[in-house]
Amino acid sequence: MGESMKPEFEKFATECFGAGAAEITFEISELIPMFTCIVEEMNRKGIEKDTIIRKSLRSICPECGTGLSGEVLLRTAAEMSVAGPANIGGSERIKAGVCDKADCSSKTIRFIWKRAAVPVEPPPSSKCFVATVAFGGEGAPEVATLREFRDRTLVRSLPGRLFVRFYYRLGPSLADGIERWPRVRSGIRLILRTITRFVRASF
Repeated sequence: MGESMKPEFEKFATECFGAGAAEITFEISELIPMFTCIVEEMNRKGIEKDTIIRKSLRSICPECGTGLSGEVLLRTAAEMSVAGPANIGGSERIKAGVCDKADCSSKTIRFIWKRAAVPVEPPPSSKCFVATVAFGGEGAPEVATLREFRDRTLVRSLPGRLFVRFYYRLGPSLADGIERWPRVRSGIRLILRTITRFVRASF
């Protein structure tokens, strides 16, 4: 990203969480730097939930008017990031640097932010589903370590938050299966103990 654009991105992000409404037009190829500024501003404000982006952000092509939701934009940015998953429903054309519409060759995009009311979600303290079942309760030190890793590391990056959200959807079903099969539970404990050793070393 060129240094001349960075102040514009920072100004947009500040307005999003200040005035609550903002617009900016920029090169699609700079989608990641744009999202980086938004996430950094969220961190400064102590906002951990991506729900606000999904509800408040949308985009429009300045040339053809094609629009994308905040959800699709988030997924596209996650796929474009180095640490992001490969296929979670992002726009292939946006990742290639052009408008999402097949017959439009525009390489610019306009972000429109209108602060939306975001429903309060329950705290995630009890959502370490698999680890809680594998170790027999929330008081296990391994559960505490994984929860700390989530709060200190995962939720502070866009790909990490997407992973956590995906896990919250899948975790209860995985936990139910693990609870029914003691041998599987033993194997999961072994895997999670190995993971927690690496996590503790990273703190």
